[in-house]
Amino acid sequence: MKIKSQAGFSLIESLLVIIAITLVVFVGFYVYNAKNDANKTLDKAATSTNARSQKAKKSKNYLFIKELGIKLKLDQDLQGLEYKYSPEASDGVGSKNAGLSEKRFTKTVKACNAEIIAGDPVNFANISRYEGTYDPQAQPHDVFAEFVKQLPGFYLEYGNPDGGFCRGTDQVAAKATEKLFKELNTGLKEAAKNAESIQ
Repeated sequence: MKIKSQAGFSLIESLLVIIAITLVVFVGFYVYNAKNDANKTLDKAATSTNARSQKAKKSKNYLFIKELGIKLKLDQDLQGLEYKYSPEASDGVGSKNAGLSEKRFTKTVKACNAEIIAGDPVNFANISRYEGTYDPQAQPHDVFAEFVKQLPGFYLEYGNPDGGFCRGTDQVAAKATEKLFKELNTGLKEAAKNAESIQ
């Protein structure tokens, strides 16, 4: 008696193979789509965060001195800049003045000058607004000031003391203070020269 060998798949085996392939394709397709959806969600979140961050950076890049009607574009070193408005003119010609201080500078000066009151900021510069058009033949209103910018209807003068903020005997602190003063003064004077008018 001869035994016949069976070759190939039976119907049930063929169906099982097709079902297995279908399942593998379906799971792969599902995982691929889920990953793409997750990536899109992450990209949207990152874009939204970047947009908010850029908006925040733009608003921090300016110091608005509304009493003088100007805004100053600040570089990274001047992000701690603050001002105090002085409504009464000390020069007798009706100027509006803003004394400018910076947090790091105030802290540095207080470290080497015991006479500074704890809560007071230390001004290292002053911006004054004068109505009208600047006359290049006229002397500056203050011996420590100079003309920096003509704007529609008014002009600005920028001034500051020439140092001497530290009155103590700590020479290291005095040098650190003078170094920071020069850096801040250079940046702020440039910002004053590029001041923009605000309404």
